[in-house]
Amino acid sequence: MKQTLAAAAVLIVVFLTVFSGIYLLIQSNEDEENVETADEPVQVTVPEGLTLEQIGAAFADENIMTEDEWFEALEADQVRSHEVKSWVSAEGQGRDHRLEGLLFPATYTISPEDKPADIAVKMLDQMETEVNDETKEQATDLEAFNDIYDAFILASIIERETRVDEERAKVSGVFHNRIEEEMKLQADATVQYLFDEQQERVTYEDLEIESPYNTYQEEGLPPGPISSFGAASLNAAVDPGDHDYLFYVTKKDGSHEHYFAETYEEHEENIARSEENAEE
Repeated sequence: MKQTLAAAAVLIVVFLTVFSGIYLLIQSNEDEENVETADEPVQVTVPEGLTLEQIGAAFADENIMTEDEWFEALEADQVRSHEVKSWVSAEGQGRDHRLEGLLFPATYTISPEDKPADIAVKMLDQMETEVNDETKEQATDLEAFNDIYDAFILASIIERETRVDEERAKVSGVFHNRIEEEMKLQADATVQYLFDEQQERVTYEDLEIESPYNTYQEEGLPPGPISSFGAASLNAAVDPGDHDYLFYVTKKDGSHEHYFAETYEEHEENIARSEENAEE
């Protein structure tokens, strides 16, 4: 594993753009006279909402490891045998990236002696810490979920659809209501997952893509999470808002908030209102 860790003195904060709006935060103590030493640990903050590929690319760009080393690490024995892996449903086991969404976003201390697989295990350990028995019980008590893995899937969608913490439970409630009404989720974030790079917007043509992840085409939850997710999104997934909303649309005023509606007619009105109040 390659690392450029620093020796003591000046605190540096480096923001690495993974894609628009998403950053990896790396903190280290940098000796201005010796910036190439690698004998001190580094603090790495992995934010919510990243895919496994984006996490690997971020580590590679900061010379922590190569992308190949990252994906080799995900197949290491200590990773494959981790308890969290057993939470993946039978359908999820058939995916290319079975660990998608299971590596918890948090701040980690990475030492020079840490191998790529050690870092992956740290992230799995943190996921195991975050998910307690109460969370699992909440998940299985909900009609929308068969197990905790289903809650992970919805939590990842909430993470990618929502930027305002206060709205997470409300957005979760919309998805739970749509599942109860046997409506397709129609979440743009699941369509974005089909692309290697974040699209500026999802087009009508994109909505026609055939994929089990395209919730405009397929009913129910996709076969697995579409990104990592934080505790707030998981809590929202297992404790959804109690309301009758079935639709939401992003406000285009720059607030990242949403308009919510119970009927399609109200939803169309909200779309028009969003356009009228669009940020220039």
